[in-house]
Amino acid sequence: MPLDLTFFPRWNLVHADYFGCTTVGDIVRSYSDMLSHPESDCLRYAINDMRSLTNLNVFYEGMSFLARTVSADAALRAAPWEIAFVAPQRDMTPILTDYCAQVSRAGTVRCARFADIPAAIDWLGLPCGVMDLSVANSRRIGDARASTTVLTASRAQPDPADGVHRQKS
Repeated sequence: MPLDLTFFPRWNLVHADYFGCTTVGDIVRSYSDMLSHPESDCLRYAINDMRSLTNLNVFYEGMSFLARTVSADAALRAAPWEIAFVAPQRDMTPILTDYCAQVSRAGTVRCARFADIPAAIDWLGLPCGVMDLSVANSRRIGDARASTTVLTASRAQPDPADGVHRQKS
């Protein structure tokens, strides 16, 4: 699965970095991985970074099912979730906008799509400094992935003080 998850407990934040080609199954698995993480009960904010996707291979029925699942899970949480999708690719706008509308309809989640990271961070109400937190490949949240090639064991790990990183590929 072309995905890196990095958890930032101090900020109650998870950064999901999608790259290459992603399917609805990949998104469902990343959601499951996020929920299984020990810090998941404290999470409030999610940045789904799709800037490096070359193909979002999803279908409306699958995304609708996921939207209903996320909304139902959010209803059980003490604090509401706030989910930002960052995808500047115009071909991804209709399905992500529809997904966010479905998730937000339940009233227990705020969800929106943005073309860039600063707009998403501002909407989430997080400080601008969040863009400087370390994620996979010695990058910062604000940096786009240099290549859509899947990197393996040579990946540098971020400073543990910044976040807890999980690589999926």
